[in-house]
Amino acid sequence: MKDLIVNFIGAIVFSVIGILYLRNRGKGKLAASLIPQVRSKQEEELSSKDQ
Repeated sequence: MKDLIVNFIGAIVFSVIGILYLRNRGKGKLAASLIPQVRSKQEEELSSKDQ
């Protein structure tokens, strides 16, 4: 039962984050940092050279 409560709380938290993301049209940094983005080969090469 405890795992269902934890899952419910997590779903509520991410739903609120999603609603705020949609209302602000993606201007927020929190939701944008949680959404994975596909990078091109060129971007990957540049980031690997920086490290």
